[in-house]
Amino acid sequence: MKRWISDIAAVLIVAGVVAMVGVQYGRRTSARIPASPRAIPAGPLVSTDVVRSGSIPADIVAYGQVVPTPSAVHVYSVGLEARVDAIAITAGQRVAKGDTLFRVEPSPDTALLLAQANEDLAYATKAYKLANQRLAMKLATESEAAQMRNAMALAQSRLDNLVQRGLSKPRDVVSEEDGVISRSPWSPGAIVPAGVPLVEVAPIGAMQVMLQVETEDVVLLAAGDRVTLAPVDRGELADSHGVIRTITHRVDPATRLVNVAVDLIDDGLLLNQYVEGRITITSQAGLIVPRPALVARPASTVVFTVVDGVAHEHVVTPTVESSSQAIIKGDGVKEGMVVVVGGAAGLTDGITVKVAP
Repeated sequence: MKRWISDIAAVLIVAGVVAMVGVQYGRRTSARIPASPRAIPAGPLVSTDVVRSGSIPADIVAYGQVVPTPSAVHVYSVGLEARVDAIAITAGQRVAKGDTLFRVEPSPDTALLLAQANEDLAYATKAYKLANQRLAMKLATESEAAQMRNAMALAQSRLDNLVQRGLSKPRDVVSEEDGVISRSPWSPGAIVPAGVPLVEVAPIGAMQVMLQVETEDVVLLAAGDRVTLAPVDRGELADSHGVIRTITHRVDPATRLVNVAVDLIDDGLLLNQYVEGRITITSQAGLIVPRPALVARPASTVVFTVVDGVAHEHVVTPTVESSSQAIIKGDGVKEGMVVVVGGAAGLTDGITVKVAP
């Protein structure tokens, strides 16, 4: 019995020793295994470029219409009220020198004036002859005969004036140069007042494009700048070219744009055709950033620079833009700074970012 109790005690002692050794081994092992570090959240991945100084070529794009050069347009009219007997042309038609444009005849009122002038001349002539006869018979004085002579000369002058104004009889009016009919508002049978244009002809080679340019772009243009022109509905037509002749100093109240007159160098466009004009300019020197760096906000435009892994927002004003670059003005942006060009749209001021290699 005693031996059985002693064997149990020995077993318990051995088990206790083994347990103590296991605890000590576990402590030593855990001391040798380092704890896993806390995960640090990574910021958004962005790509960057460097702000530099310089100037960039940029295109100013404007739209307008081909119109006749005002100083070259030939206006055909009549000196007395007339009736249009026939129109031989239509707006946009090309005409050659000597082509008939229209045929006119005296209006009823003009015919009445002519008849009255002829009657007045006939009466004055008869009175003058009678005065001469009376003078020969000593029944009139030289003064009375002179008055009749003056009255006859005045009546003749009035009739000659009507005849010289071109409506003593029906007549054809012909073109005096090669050109394009730019305006023909009348129809046969219409009564046209004296001096009112009947037909307007724009000589060949006397066309211009009237472009409408944004007010902020006008200061970048100058007379003599070359313009590349193309129809809005281009199709297969080649570009035409022109030169800026006049930059007006007035904002059109209807469009809020400034009119710029461009003289055509070649004859590739049609009258009244709508065209796109492209003027390439070299901007003034400034800070240049890639165009993707510009982020549009509801009330401003911003760029983000990166310093020590932190993005900083700057409000800027683009002064000139090309298809790939922009010149900006803004506080805090300097040459050599790192600017975000990819992933900028989702950034906020002060956010931590990861720059792509």
